[in-house]
Order: sequence, then structure tokens, then C-alpha cells
Amino acid sequence: MPVVLRKRKRELAIAFTDEITIYQAEAVAADLKGILGSLQSGEEKAVVADLKAVTDIDSSGVQLLLAMEKSLANKQLALARVDHCQQSQSLFDLYKLSSSDQ
Repeated sequence: MPVVLRKRKRELAIAFTDEITIYQAEAVAADLKGILGSLQSGEEKAVVADLKAVTDIDSSGVQLLLAMEKSLANKQLALARVDHCQQSQSLFDLYKLSSSDQ
């Protein structure tokens, strides 16, 4: 399972555990659909995308993360932060998606 939900005291962490590339996009999307479907609208906890264990990410991975953020917004949930690995931080910087660029 390339994506898992970890419930913590004050946050829900959507943890990505491997690559998020075109080759894994279908499996990651399926896992995300299941996780996002299980979240309740307006849930009080902060939602965090945990990318620290990601070994590789490409534009397909960024697209999945943006779709995840939109799905969260549709449930009145916000993505509180993204914990990046080096690869994801570089790609977010390239696409000017880092919080400091917005």
C-alpha cells in the first residue's frame, strides 16, 4: 500500500511510503480515494501530507497531491502542511508550489 492514513492526537497524516511517479499513479490514486472517502467533512484535526519516505516523485505525483488537496477542500478540510522529502521539495520549488512562493 503506497499511501496510509496515520491518526495522531492533533492531526491526520496521509503518509506516502514509496515512489509517486507515473508508474505508481494508479495504485497511489486508488489508495488516496479510499483514504479520502473515509474522512469526515469538517473533521477537527489538521491534515498533513507526509512525503518524508518518498523515494521519487514526478509531475504525476504532483498532480495527485493537487487533486488530494482539492478533495480535502470539498470536505471542508484543509491541508495544514506538507512534510517534504528532498525530491518533492525540489519539484515543488520548480513548480513554485512551495508555501513561500504563494
